[in-house]
Amino acid sequence: MKQIIYKNETGDDIIEHTWTISELQKSVRTTEDINNYYLKENAKHWKELFACKKNNENFPNEKWRNVKWHPGVQVSNRGRIKIDGKIINTYYEKDIVDDKKRPLPISINMLQDEETKNKVGYLMVKHNNKYLLVYNMVAKAWLKPEDKTKTLIHHITNDGYDNRPENLIFVSPDEHGFKYGTIHYGTKQPDPKYYPGKYDKE
Repeated sequence: MKQIIYKNETGDDIIEHTWTISELQKSVRTTEDINNYYLKENAKHWKELFACKKNNENFPNEKWRNVKWHPGVQVSNRGRIKIDGKIINTYYEKDIVDDKKRPLPISINMLQDEETKNKVGYLMVKHNNKYLLVYNMVAKAWLKPEDKTKTLIHHITNDGYDNRPENLIFVSPDEHGFKYGTIHYGTKQPDPKYYPGKYDKE
């Protein structure tokens, strides 16, 4: 299957990468591994994502695209979000909510707390009193599905905090599932008491 990162700007090329199911299976990291990565003091992506640079600066070669269905929202090729011209550094965790089921702001403390660590889920931003999934906006702005059957967005490394276009790929439901021959085969089984990390590969 192809990952196609496309850019409409004049002079930019289409970037393609071809993956097999086996390669994608091997790229899936465990939630514990991802959690530990973000706890490292020098974790580069954490610093980039959750620390807004001085004067609302872009990173080198960072480009932005409008999210057409959310006026005022832009997404970058570094997986960052800009709302009304301001780069966002407050993200919410979809899988960790308060007593009213509202996503909580992500923090290092969440990755250290016994109740919430290893529950790395998906980042959201708040806009007009709605919580928007970052990966969904980035993928639809920067990627092109290989064909119309590719309706799901998969994080190649299983890291829901890394929403750069190169870590996302459109896949079909049959490719993305948990049955034999699918990307997530072996990572978890149907279980009403499932929690992130419970069935991760050792």
